[in-house]
Amino acid sequence: MTRSGTAALERCGEWVGAAITLPSYVTGEGAPFRPTAMMWVEVETGWVLGTELVRPDEVLARAAGLFHLATREPAMGRSRIPSRLRVADPTFAAALRGSIRDVEIVVAPTPEIDEVVASMREHFAGKRRDDEDRDEELTHIGPDMSAEDVGAMFAAAATLYRSAPWNALPSDMFVRLECAGLGPDPGAICVVGQMGESYGFSLFRTVADAEVFTAAVEANQPGEQLRLPQHVMFNFDNRREVPTWAVEEIAKYRWEVAGPDAYPRAVMIDPDMVARGLTRDETRTVTEIMIAVAELVTAKRQELIRLEEVMEDGDVDSVRQVVHRAEVKTAWGETAIGMVAPLWVYRTRPEADDLLDAFERSPGGKQYAADAEMLCEHVETTFDVPFEAMTPDEMRALLLDVLPRQLSVEATECSEIVEALRALLAFCATRLSSAHSAACLSILTPALATKFERAMRDENKFGPAKTIIMAGIRAGFDLSSEEGVEAYLQQVVKRGPPTTKKKKAPAKKKSTPKAAKTKPARKRR
Repeated sequence: MTRSGTAALERCGEWVGAAITLPSYVTGEGAPFRPTAMMWVEVETGWVLGTELVRPDEVLARAAGLFHLATREPAMGRSRIPSRLRVADPTFAAALRGSIRDVEIVVAPTPEIDEVVASMREHFAGKRRDDEDRDEELTHIGPDMSAEDVGAMFAAAATLYRSAPWNALPSDMFVRLECAGLGPDPGAICVVGQMGESYGFSLFRTVADAEVFTAAVEANQPGEQLRLPQHVMFNFDNRREVPTWAVEEIAKYRWEVAGPDAYPRAVMIDPDMVARGLTRDETRTVTEIMIAVAELVTAKRQELIRLEEVMEDGDVDSVRQVVHRAEVKTAWGETAIGMVAPLWVYRTRPEADDLLDAFERSPGGKQYAADAEMLCEHVETTFDVPFEAMTPDEMRALLLDVLPRQLSVEATECSEIVEALRALLAFCATRLSSAHSAACLSILTPALATKFERAMRDENKFGPAKTIIMAGIRAGFDLSSEEGVEAYLQQVVKRGPPTTKKKKAPAKKKSTPKAAKTKPARKRR
């Protein structure tokens, strides 16, 4: 008997194996998930010898065990074990190799599996059609929900429909949302129906998801499969388009509907364009947001209409965002939802000097002028983007890698740099309506500032030039003057950089030694 326990089994030719994510969701067992089918196919016969559904997080742990089960109890024919097993995923192969030692495992394409998957997709499509015919099996009420939960969503949908947000919000306009149900980061909603049909909205958990969605739709070519971030798609359907089971259930529970064209339908769409129903928590969030958006368009309708007129005229520099905060009360409790429309305003971008000049003239900006210029310069030279286009990931890299490697100042100045960064981000978020700057500002937490200071103290992160410059500063050379720089460079050439600390000179920001970047003085370019 071998370590895998399969020596007694008869040998056969080649199998192929795969873990296939199914195009449907399992609900009622915690968070919704798409089950994975662990599949083993015999190449010679084309038979599927084993199929087992597992949770996605159990695939690698159970792979070897399910392979052994298929060898001992195959769906077709006698017990047998392949001499060779072919899989397409290197990670899958690595998990198998750890427990299957008497079978050759290779990583290569598995077209045999593709044929089986195509057949499975046809089966699931037919099953969905059969489910629609068996009305008694379908319901609006999810496993973790009550009829009252669904009724609250229907009532909010009716309120939203009557407010007609598509008559107030311009086409393709995203509204920024700050809502506890979406999580710590701002989300976004885009209302559709401005052409008098297909009323509804798309809801995104984060602004980044909205950006990805917009970019993907704009770049999509005919015939290509769209890959979009997860989002809620909410539609108002005509009574004639609603299945009989849905109409009967709505009547049974007396859920509110605003009219024959206002039957609500909400689904969560995943990146593979597979839809599922909403969970109870998602239903609550969607309900609260619909009430808030209805209040926004009712309270600010004229401002929103004027906003659309200004944007249609193309005068983007005259756009003033509409801001509203709604206090929403439902059976679940009370919550506050902040909204800003539009989410993005593509203003004419000022030149870097003009931006810095405007920042310096803004309240409190003058005290941060030198640090602001230093930050803009590092962002533009490192990431090749203007400061207001810096993403949160780029800002983290700036604070935890770029500046610790390049910026020759003592770590005691970190708090001042963070204050300047926060002020400049707030200015860009307001002056340029920069969603990127707003997102960066939201993650510039005290914890991140502490990590920045720790990185600035870590000499292992210093680049070669910074190492030399910091040694000079700590050796007592005044590197804010040309004379001090020249004296230090002469010593470096003659003796190498000093390693002992003579005295600590105050770090000055009005000069930039050529050997490394320090915080520059405010200057014209």
